[in-house]
Amino acid sequence: MSVSKAISLFLTVCALFTFGSSASAKDEWTDEALALANDIQDSVFIVGEADWDKYEQELESLAPEVRIYRSQELAFSYLQAFLFPRYYSLKAQYDPLLKSQGSHDQKARQEILDTFSVIGQSNDYTAVAKNIRTFIQGKDLNPETIIWGHVTAALAEINYGSAPLALRDLQAAQLLTSKTALSQYMQREIYGVSAYVLMEAGDFQGAILNYKKRYDISMPRGFPVDSASSISNMANMLEDASYYKKASKLNSILMSRLHDGVFPMHRLFVTMGCGNLHSKLGNFDTALACFEKAEMYFDANSQNWMLWKVSVVNTLARAQRFDEARTAILELQSDPRFQESAEAQDKIVLAQAILDINKGNTSKAIKELVNFFDKQQIKSLDERREMSREYQALINSETQNLKQNAKLKDDLLMRQTLLTGMAVCVCLALGIFLSVLSRRRKKERILSITDPLTGLNNRRGFDEELCSLHLSAAKHNTKIAIGLVDLDRFKAVNDIYGHAVGDAVLVLAAKRLRQCLGSQALLGRLGGDEFAFVMTDVTSLNDLRTTGQNICEALAQEERFGETVISPYASVGIAVCDASEITVADLYDRADFALYSNKKNNNEVLNIFDDAHSAEFLRRKALESALANAKPDEFDINYQPIVEIQTGKTLGFEALARWNSPTIGEVSPGEFIALAERMARITPLTRHFLVNALETAKTWPDHLNLSFNLSSHDLATLDLTAELKAIVLDSGFPPERIVMEVTETAMVTDTSLVRDALQLLIETGVRIALDDFGTGYSSLLHLHEFTFDRIKVDRSLTKDLDLSAKKRSIVSLLINLSKNLGVDCVVEGVENERQVALLRAMQADLAQGFLFGEPLSKEEVYKRIADEHKALQADKLAINAR
Repeated sequence: MSVSKAISLFLTVCALFTFGSSASAKDEWTDEALALANDIQDSVFIVGEADWDKYEQELESLAPEVRIYRSQELAFSYLQAFLFPRYYSLKAQYDPLLKSQGSHDQKARQEILDTFSVIGQSNDYTAVAKNIRTFIQGKDLNPETIIWGHVTAALAEINYGSAPLALRDLQAAQLLTSKTALSQYMQREIYGVSAYVLMEAGDFQGAILNYKKRYDISMPRGFPVDSASSISNMANMLEDASYYKKASKLNSILMSRLHDGVFPMHRLFVTMGCGNLHSKLGNFDTALACFEKAEMYFDANSQNWMLWKVSVVNTLARAQRFDEARTAILELQSDPRFQESAEAQDKIVLAQAILDINKGNTSKAIKELVNFFDKQQIKSLDERREMSREYQALINSETQNLKQNAKLKDDLLMRQTLLTGMAVCVCLALGIFLSVLSRRRKKERILSITDPLTGLNNRRGFDEELCSLHLSAAKHNTKIAIGLVDLDRFKAVNDIYGHAVGDAVLVLAAKRLRQCLGSQALLGRLGGDEFAFVMTDVTSLNDLRTTGQNICEALAQEERFGETVISPYASVGIAVCDASEITVADLYDRADFALYSNKKNNNEVLNIFDDAHSAEFLRRKALESALANAKPDEFDINYQPIVEIQTGKTLGFEALARWNSPTIGEVSPGEFIALAERMARITPLTRHFLVNALETAKTWPDHLNLSFNLSSHDLATLDLTAELKAIVLDSGFPPERIVMEVTETAMVTDTSLVRDALQLLIETGVRIALDDFGTGYSSLLHLHEFTFDRIKVDRSLTKDLDLSAKKRSIVSLLINLSKNLGVDCVVEGVENERQVALLRAMQADLAQGFLFGEPLSKEEVYKRIADEHKALQADKLAINAR
């Protein structure tokens, strides 16, 4: 095989990994990039210290609200440029003003900025994006702040490498943008970030379009926008597509705009970028001149010095200045920092291989390269393409060098034969390595998006594929459907039979779902006992209904696990819409609403979102909006008496939340409490209600207790519970007069965590009551696992107590059980004298219900207390008169 054929074979291998479309398609967008660059190059300036300092000084003369807003804009620019010291310095300047006069949204934007700034210490982009996304969900924020959050999350996601998730955040931001009047700054940010994300996702045409839109928007006078960023990113796109000359042309524009006031880091990046491009183009003298200039811009004690030296070494090796390259390598390897920089060690491998080949030690070079490949866990596509181009240059330059310097025909033939063998070996080694890398990367990718128990997509994998399917369906104007599947009574399976059986049920459910949906359908386990599936090209609701019914029937079939027979019944909620008319988030919401409607109505059947649901769904959306923007004075507390059933004496009151929305009217607690839990707003509401209830209870006589309901979310973390503990201790109200009521739903997630959370409260002296007792799947088990001071018999058992012998037996049993356990028993829902007579006969102690008093306002409680006191005094006088 000739050298030229070896090179041809090698290029064929490299071509398999070339990124992008056909040359003509590349030419189309690259010409657009150059045309746009030519339009804006005259206005390009690179921002430096003086520009930022001047603008920061101008901010001080603005009105407080405007100053905060514009300062946060500038702070965001610093973060995007990774100028963290300037960010923290600027924040220190406006932070006191923000705390004293900043609006709710300005403070929220600051939390988003602070969350993003964590990247400066940890580089944990995916955690940053998740935290930002969690923060903006369900918050009382204006649309621009939510857009700000989505844009920031998209930046974090794309830096982590997750293009689908970044595009999802962009889609959410763009949808809000179409409905919101935004400032020019935010419009530019939307287009700029969109361009950057699309560029990293490989959609260069879309990136160029967004850069055009960004450039078309003028900015407020004096705002130091770095117009060079667009050209710099276009140069990066061209370089990624191997258009080195065009990329070099754009970078030359940037080089011409460098001035002494520019940040050294920016000058370093621009100059090093030009040097590396010239090196790849074979302009070695120009490249070395750029590197020499770049040396002035970095701190010799930083890692940048190492990477600069590596670029110099690689360029010297490419230029066949081997003695200088060897000297530079020795100097580099003698530096202690070299041993600490894995990146520098990786980048020097190629130069060392070139030198080894030049000395005739081809086998050593190949061995070093293979060893280098083996220790790499994952390499990006760009890095692999770069490696391919390096070896192509290596073979070409060595072949040319042999032809020019050969003196004897035999010697030339021998060395050509050697090079041919080397080329074949390198090509084969590289091909094998790339194949191994591809398999390894694919395996690690699969692990990151796969649920280890069921083998289905996990939430991340499901969401990424769903975003892609949704974009495709929207592009082709077709319908898309998402279904949510929730296993009923799964918590009871775990509690009664153990987690091993619970896991087996989940695996069985996944298997049956796959059988119903087929091997090609998108199916995932979102977490716990919740599954989801997607159907595209939906043409008939009947097909959806048939699929849903098949799922319900399949999951309801009995299965034996050892000596246990279980039927994993499920509820299914499905939503279907034109993909172009709805976002992924809204599609999720509709499917969740359909599923929730099943649960609320206790139907273990399929529910497809349709027009009949729209009114209630729109009401829920209106409630969500109203709750997100609710003010504290919209909420109030009523108090329902708890009485001693034998005497009718009031022993305490249960605090009941009330909400009177100015836009919707009175909303029932059952409706808005559940909504607040789904929107993650229940915790601040709990704090608000507890503080006010304790403040009111402080005015009551000493014999009256306060009962207060806790949500499962209040016990979700020990930090949240610790906040409640602090409120109790700071209130001045005796903790022993407080009864915290928890339902069984609060204990269905993490038994150990809930036990620890309740213990925190018990340490203060408060008592714990198990509410709605007798309606859950594991009531007796919870009595065994937790320490309770009181149980409350649910009103469903009290209803028709005088008409049902079975209910009378159950209630009597529960009353006796409480006495045997040594705890109080409150019977709820008492509404007539017949029930009272029966409960007295059963020796019940405490009761609660409309017969003894409806929920009362704070003023009505004072009147009841006063009336009872007068009645007591009258009874004493009557007794004394006898």
